[in-house]
Amino acid sequence: MKLHYRMFSFFEGYFSNYIEGTRFTIDEAKSIVETGIMIPKRIKDSHDILGTFTVISNRAEMNKIPSNPDELFELLPNRHRILMHEREDCNPGQFKEVNNQAGNTLFVDIHWLEGH
Repeated sequence: MKLHYRMFSFFEGYFSNYIEGTRFTIDEAKSIVETGIMIPKRIKDSHDILGTFTVISNRAEMNKIPSNPDELFELLPNRHRILMHEREDCNPGQFKEVNNQAGNTLFVDIHWLEGH
């Protein structure tokens, strides 16, 4: 993988998690991504960084652009399953069933999701 794409993927994953409240130093996050070794006592947070990087850095996956809603609904669960692998309470690969928020940010209401 070209260095600039790898760096972009790293920082995209790092800051995506950072704004969600999963905060590591750059060196800690870099170590997680490079070695796959999770930080003790922060296994789930470590996996969030690694999972995000894994999806974003996969150029073939990122080149998959859905052309219709059915294709989108095939991509989303697979990516979510990788991203949230260690967060079993989030039902990786499935749409949420309860509304959620981070701080003052309200996320998409479940009634706007498929199946509700």
